Amino acid sequence: MNNEWIDPRNKAFAEYLGCEVSMIDDTYYASQVGLVPDNEEAQDTAKAIAIYRKAINEFERFRETLEKLPELELVSFQIQKAHWSETIQPLKDGLQVGLMVAQNRKKLASGKGPINHRANAVAEFVACVFDRLEWPVTFGCRAADDEPSTRFGRAVKECFIIYDVRLPPKISEHHRKLGNQSATTFHLTETGALAHWKRPAEAAYRQRDQRNA
Repeated sequence: MNNEWIDPRNKAFAEYLGCEVSMIDDTYYASQVGLVPDNEEAQDTAKAIAIYRKAINEFERFRETLEKLPELELVSFQIQKAHWSETIQPLKDGLQVGLMVAQNRKKLASGKGPINHRANAVAEFVACVFDRLEWPVTFGCRAADDEPSTRFGRAVKECFIIYDVRLPPKISEHHRKLGNQSATTFHLTETGALAHWKRPAEAAYRQRDQRNA
């Protein structure tokens, strides 16, 4: 395998575990973890879906409006319609494809409650790597500092650092007044903190524990 085409994060994780980078790379893409959006990306995806739907509806309104032309003008329009369809229909088809891709991306982050789907997916990816290495997927944390006490837990924590798995961004509202002008409101967005390893690692462990019960 040509290492030039391997994600540098996969290289770093393979180095941390001391295993073949090709195995990490294969598992990463097989798990489709890279397709799971984080919280911020999921919000952007929802906005994109709404825009795609609106644009497609505008195409339908465009067609319906033109068909209301007076009969004489409509004959002329029908002559031109074949030429216009060469441009209009491919654009609409492209929007349909974009909508379908965005909807599939949204499904990967579906669920109830404030779940960090990206963190869960990355922890599951680590568990799949351990499965392939025939290492036990175990869970535990130190009572003193809540740090991972098992090899798997430590790997999940390190993987979150390498793949930059974060909590949602923090948005705060601020007010500013200049001179005699009315106060203006602006929002400041701060990058979310790194996701905590514990719950995602436990979820991946529980899945395997239940299957082996």
